[in-house]
Amino acid sequence: MNVPKSAAKPPGRKLIKRLSLRTKWTLLAIAGLVLTLFGLSFLVNANALRLAGSPSPKWIILGIYSFAMLSAGFLILGQAFRFRLLIDFRRETRREINRLKKRMEVKRMKDLETLQKLQAKTKNPTK
Repeated sequence: MNVPKSAAKPPGRKLIKRLSLRTKWTLLAIAGLVLTLFGLSFLVNANALRLAGSPSPKWIILGIYSFAMLSAGFLILGQAFRFRLLIDFRRETRREINRLKKRMEVKRMKDLETLQKLQAKTKNPTK
């Protein structure tokens, strides 16, 4: 069965690409925190089952599940941290570019004023 090229990509990929970095950061940070907290709560439940003398497969499976959720939460938090760094880096870069533009404009105005003064001095009013 041939899959058309347009259907090869997941339907939400364009939506995710169009989101701003701040929105991506917010969503990922919340999702990462929620997954991490759920993973911790499952880990506590697995430990409580182990201490209560529950059969080994039950608390081991719950522990593995909690480890998977913790890992996923930390990975998603890492991605959120990456987006936050990118946001901060872009903000600082824009500020530095604006500072440089202002400096160049001030220097250009000073050079223009100096050039006008030199032209005014070199003009001979008697000619």
